[in-house]
Amino acid sequence: MAGRRLISRTALALAKLLGFVIVSCLCGVLVAGFLVPGAALAGTSVSRSISYFNSLPTELAVPAPSQTTRMLTADGKLLATFYAENRVRVPLKQMSPFVRKAVVAIEDSRFYEHSGVDTQGVLRALTSNLTRGERQGASTLTQQYVTNIVNESLISEGREDQVVLSGQKTMGDKLREMR
Repeated sequence: MAGRRLISRTALALAKLLGFVIVSCLCGVLVAGFLVPGAALAGTSVSRSISYFNSLPTELAVPAPSQTTRMLTADGKLLATFYAENRVRVPLKQMSPFVRKAVVAIEDSRFYEHSGVDTQGVLRALTSNLTRGERQGASTLTQQYVTNIVNESLISEGREDQVVLSGQKTMGDKLREMR
């Protein structure tokens, strides 16, 4: 009788254990059924984002900036100057080191710490834009240079309507700038 009771208790314990395993498996299947579509969507989104980012151009054509045109008389005297923007090229060596340091300090204080994209600045701006609803930029000097080159190219090609100013940039514009 004691042996029978032990066997029935063991059988009951095994049955409960088997029931627990079966219910756990069913719960696992249900949870997986809820999570798999989200994981698939996230994976597809990441894959497409990477494909989009990789399709962006990596080379930047840098046209010479527009300069002042000078009209001279036959004997070399200045008659008139024509320009859209009165630019004068100044080599970096001729600029005061204080001016160079001031521009870096104001525009991109971590300029020497990143490779053209300031991840910390991007995350700060993204957080601020999402939580406070205000627009903050995160462009580094390198990114500002890229924007200026692209805009200058568009202007020289007569496509002024495609020029994107800082406050008008979309996420795609920022990604192209970063690339």
